[in-house]
Amino acid sequence: MNHSVQCFRYDRWSAVPAMELLEGDLIYHAEQLVHVTGAPYVKDGKTHIPGEVREPGPIQIDISSGYLARVMDLVGSGLQDFEDGTALITDFDLAPGFVYSPRLSKADLEAFCERHIDQYRAFYEANRAAIDECINVHLVPWWIDAAADLSE
Repeated sequence: MNHSVQCFRYDRWSAVPAMELLEGDLIYHAEQLVHVTGAPYVKDGKTHIPGEVREPGPIQIDISSGYLARVMDLVGSGLQDFEDGTALITDFDLAPGFVYSPRLSKADLEAFCERHIDQYRAFYEANRAAIDECINVHLVPWWIDAAADLSE
């Protein structure tokens, strides 16, 4: 009864038991992104998750020549801004699974992209054909590794 759903929390997707979802979580259900609006409950033997379908936000086009814009081009993805002033490179419309950066302030994300531009270039070179055809490619998030230090 307590099956898992794909849930986006802070900066990554993971399988979360449905009854452990929290208000404000973003889940992928029935090929749609849903904001959880209340505590899950069981009624008549079925799990119910109160929620609202997430409407796509405005398309953002960054015409700057900064590292953040370059990385967005190299991975073929957009930028997701959050209300707390942070952002990450991802495309929620293709969820779950395509996250291309940690969640940081835009200034810190720009600096992160500059520090790791060679890794992004290598990713692009290894996946050029797919990225050039607008096919999203999974990137192993090296920054999540416990040994990784975002301040390097």
